[in-house]
Amino acid sequence: MKVPEEKPQQEASASGKTPLPRRVVVAEVFLLAGAVLAAAAAPLVGASVGPLRLDHPVILTALLLYLPFVPYAQRRIELQDLGLGPQDFSKSLIMTLKAAFFVFPPFVLFWYVAGGARLGIPPPRPLEVPFPFDPAEWAGVVATQFLSIAIPEEWFFRGYLQHRLAGLFPRRIGWRSLSLPVGAILGSFLFALAHALRYGTALRLNVFFPSLLFAWARDRGGHLAGPVLLHAGANLLMRALSAP
Repeated sequence: MKVPEEKPQQEASASGKTPLPRRVVVAEVFLLAGAVLAAAAAPLVGASVGPLRLDHPVILTALLLYLPFVPYAQRRIELQDLGLGPQDFSKSLIMTLKAAFFVFPPFVLFWYVAGGARLGIPPPRPLEVPFPFDPAEWAGVVATQFLSIAIPEEWFFRGYLQHRLAGLFPRRIGWRSLSLPVGAILGSFLFALAHALRYGTALRLNVFFPSLLFAWARDRGGHLAGPVLLHAGANLLMRALSAP
């Protein structure tokens, strides 16, 4: 009787290279995600090295941008694995527009009805209050949201971490096109945990829910453009509609 071959438990790179041993991927994820969570928690302990304050936001942003290049430099991961495949760009943009159309209007309606009460988000700006930014200020807000928040966070959490965790935990949860790998859901939890540690409040765990939207955009579109635009768009929407 022929014994069926056991399927490998580790993920394969998009390049077709031999998959890494599972223990190597687990160790890599543990070290890189642990470094990000430690940097996120630095404000809780006021850590510093001489004159360098480890709780400075530039430190965390730099880690988010740099760490995925460590396995890339060691040829353990490809840029396409990280969500930069050129063939998926237009598909990701189309899915992003559809998702924004179906998600953002109901969120704004719910936000105004709930008034931000006990949701961990600021109260909405009364509709009669004028827009609180002039064009120059708003351009700075947009640049900050993309360059300091959406791009670094999505590059690490959806580009690197979701790819690795989805390879480790590929079983999908959900219904058809609305399903996600268990690894993507776990990555969203770590994303929420990093925010809770950074701001020192469990209310920040609420970013787990928009993170699932970003994870879905990465999973279905295959490119980082989708989650980056959704992330920045959601943050900018809240800034524009928050009470001054």
